[in-house]
Amino acid sequence: MPLTLVLIVNGVLPAIDPESPAPPGLKIIHCQRSVKDVVASADPFSPYVIIADRPFLEDFHRGMEDRLQTESGALLVCVVRSGTDDEEYIALIVMGCRGIIETSTDQHLLRKVIAAVTRGEIWAPRGLISETINRLLGEVGPKFTARERQIVELRGRGYTNAHVADELGISRDTVKWHLRCIHAKLRSFSTAQQVLRGIVRIK
Repeated sequence: MPLTLVLIVNGVLPAIDPESPAPPGLKIIHCQRSVKDVVASADPFSPYVIIADRPFLEDFHRGMEDRLQTESGALLVCVVRSGTDDEEYIALIVMGCRGIIETSTDQHLLRKVIAAVTRGEIWAPRGLISETINRLLGEVGPKFTARERQIVELRGRGYTNAHVADELGISRDTVKWHLRCIHAKLRSFSTAQQVLRGIVRIK
């Protein structure tokens, strides 16, 4: 079974003991390093997840975004404190975070988070995902048909192509055709378009 590399940066998850064995399917590395050094650790692995606080991820986003997110597919998960407001969550998703978790996250929950984000889902409260997708669609502009918007929203909730087809009463081939049309409309590298491309992968 292939391993998913998880890089936990600067001790942001105190409940994850560096000395404890990692859950099955995960290789966890605790890093106290720069952005470039952290990413260099991930080169032999695919996919890989970087778990860090917002300042680290903003630095990553500014300095490494084009090369890493468009070529290597690093998945970003941000750690926040309990009580973080909804606008902060939305800003993090728009920034490209695939998951948002609290500092109290333990190994059991971490395994669920990693499974979700590597499947292409966003790990965050459902209502916030829908609101974020609507904002992203607004930023991209009136490019999408009503059906394409429905598909983007369902994929953002974690629906597979088969589930989208069942929900909308259309065939899987029709779902894939719509996804190809959506991707064709998301050719630039704005943050909004990058996040939407990640949500509506054609798989």
